[in-house]
Amino acid sequence: MPGLARGPSEDNLECQCHRTVGCSSHVISAIIGKISAIIGKPTKFISVCERLVIHMTIDQTTTFSCYDWAIIRLATALPVAGQSNPPLLVFASVEFVHLDRPQPDSTPLGDRGIPPHTRGDGPSGMRVYFRRIALTAPDALRWYRDVAKGTLTVAIPTDPQERGCHDGEPLRGPAVIDEPPWPRLAFPIVDSSFFAGSEPSYPAPFLGPGATPARIHRLMAVADPDLESISRDPMACKWLAPRIHFRIDNYPELLGAVALVAPDPQVAGVKQSFMRDSSRRERLVTFVQARSKQNVRGLDLTVFEERFGAISTFSRAVVPVDGIVITEPLAEIRASGFMLGHSDRGLIDFQPPTPFLRTIGLTMETSTRSVKLQTRDSRKKDAAIEEHELREMTELSDSLMSDSDRPLLAHERFWKAAAMRLTTNQGRKADQRWINDPSEARVFLRGLIGNARKEVLVADSFFTGEDLAAYLHFVRRLTVDLKVLTSRATLTPDPGAAIQEIRASIESFHQRGIQNVHVRLMHNKEGRPILHDRFLCIDGAVWFLGNSLSAIGQRESLIIKLPDPAPVIERLNRIFETESDDLSSFAVAQG
Repeated sequence: MPGLARGPSEDNLECQCHRTVGCSSHVISAIIGKISAIIGKPTKFISVCERLVIHMTIDQTTTFSCYDWAIIRLATALPVAGQSNPPLLVFASVEFVHLDRPQPDSTPLGDRGIPPHTRGDGPSGMRVYFRRIALTAPDALRWYRDVAKGTLTVAIPTDPQERGCHDGEPLRGPAVIDEPPWPRLAFPIVDSSFFAGSEPSYPAPFLGPGATPARIHRLMAVADPDLESISRDPMACKWLAPRIHFRIDNYPELLGAVALVAPDPQVAGVKQSFMRDSSRRERLVTFVQARSKQNVRGLDLTVFEERFGAISTFSRAVVPVDGIVITEPLAEIRASGFMLGHSDRGLIDFQPPTPFLRTIGLTMETSTRSVKLQTRDSRKKDAAIEEHELREMTELSDSLMSDSDRPLLAHERFWKAAAMRLTTNQGRKADQRWINDPSEARVFLRGLIGNARKEVLVADSFFTGEDLAAYLHFVRRLTVDLKVLTSRATLTPDPGAAIQEIRASIESFHQRGIQNVHVRLMHNKEGRPILHDRFLCIDGAVWFLGNSLSAIGQRESLIIKLPDPAPVIERLNRIFETESDDLSSFAVAQG
């Protein structure tokens, strides 16, 4: 087994780690003994495990000797009103250039030696700069490790003709940590599951299309208030996106960070296909393509096949000199994947089980006639009339092209059931509930409120003082901030009595020891509250409510937890802070 070897005796067993203090066999024996007590493994099994020595060679200095050049992509920002401050590091990447690519060059500078820049239009008040800097590989590696040690400067291009007046000057940025511990590199994955799901939860977006397959290292940064403001500046994020390969507002964890990208110097890529013989028996072909003037020596390939939620094939082979590995599955190939590794560099490339395109559905339609429609943009008598042209479509044919027989009914049944479970699980995660029982609805909502730890915000144009007491008193932590965004509609028909009822409810919270209770009345737009829908926000999560809480369940409606609550919370907070009136101030104004 790679990375595992038998030790010569129990007396001299130890974990041998480069630049790491070893741990004795007595520690290993003690740990294994505790595990054995839990899982009840036999003594014979334990004695075998005690003789396993784990080798963790992490010296990667030979990795970087394979490159001649590197590219540093440097994004910085400077406050418009603070020109004397050192620029702030927004993001940087160090990408080593494999030998298939030509020698890189640096971004041309302006007349005053200033790199391309733009001024954001958001709250950051920052001017954002970008510089692509070409260095020799040793210089780029030295710059990267200087950043890890706390010395952050504008990198100096190797070519003197590409240098500017600000090269070598200091930058400022948040503290960073090595991940993984230097000098080990890591292979980026799409998500945390072994066979990567469809949602990329933490990919490496800074990987350019010409760099893969690659391993990475990161200097991960702590949060910085100035950087967080840049992530809320759409213009700055849009301008940087094609230059650093991603939108920084979608990856706020990369603000102030530096990433190192080391394209594999040996492998250009891995492709999988299948072929059939005269009897239509299928064979999986995996082709490991070497870079120019390179070979595939020292590589091993693990191929696996998934069939209806189970791994049916898992085979490992040394990659031959031609780079072609042929696997013979037992039946028609459903979905295949691979892991390509090297004895020194570790995992080089990986693909989760992916199905082949075997069937294509084709629907042909034609436009039959054009229909003109007229609509009004509102119900006002003088509303403008808009004219629309709609082209009607008629389906001519619906065909299915396939290179294989129709799947068995049992297979169709499996995929339909799997799709149904996926949809059901998505609904369960979203707390999707059809409400037609007032008692059931109140129990559910009060349970949510009772679990609040920091903040509860109710946005409901018809939320009354009685509702305030009936729902928010279910909080179990006295330090929770309670905020209610209601409207003037809740004060009818007797504003004085309604305001007094809300005040009495607030006082009941004060008597209980809950001091942070705030009620505000949103402004009207064309005589109506600016907010139509109802929302319950708890600790960063948002539930959409079809009915007002005062009438929940009286008419059938839906409750669902929003998958992306951040923009909704941002807008509700803005209404609460700037587009509404404090209850007390409103009462005074009303006399």
